Amino acid sequence: MIHTEMNGCRIDILPIIKGLVSEYDRVKGHITDDYDCIAVSLSIEDIEIYGNPALKDPEYDPSDFDSVYAHFLGKFGEIDVPVPAYRAVTDACKEKGLIPFPLEMCDEDFTKAYCNCVKIGDMLKEKRLLKKAMKHGFDMTSPETFVKEWDTMMSAMKGHNALAL
Repeated sequence: MIHTEMNGCRIDILPIIKGLVSEYDRVKGHITDDYDCIAVSLSIEDIEIYGNPALKDPEYDPSDFDSVYAHFLGKFGEIDVPVPAYRAVTDACKEKGLIPFPLEMCDEDFTKAYCNCVKIGDMLKEKRLLKKAMKHGFDMTSPETFVKEWDTMMSAMKGHNALAL
């Protein structure tokens, strides 16, 4: 966990590994009664879906990126969708009577930003990067090492990098 302070408030940042089932218990164990607010890197719509499993899209079709990510991440344990770490946040907040604070854009704003940032050249580069990743792989010494390399690969695409900022 990363600890910092801002304007007299203590802020704890918990890095997660998206997809690993084992993250559920780890994340949920970090959410104690000490917190007045829990922020999560989800949109308001995603928080609603995680908070109400009945809203989950039964026809979820993973992107090529999600499939390749899952292929590699699966070497570290069982994986699941929706992301267990995010489900842990919404479950813990519900138990503690807190409403998770969204840190991501709403779906409509994200769609607009994606269309403005990600160009056809980025989409072509995505396919080349995924093909290269499948051939050469990643440093698989730990899930954290893999995810850092994955994020580095993602930020190599100009459109995705602009979208992340």
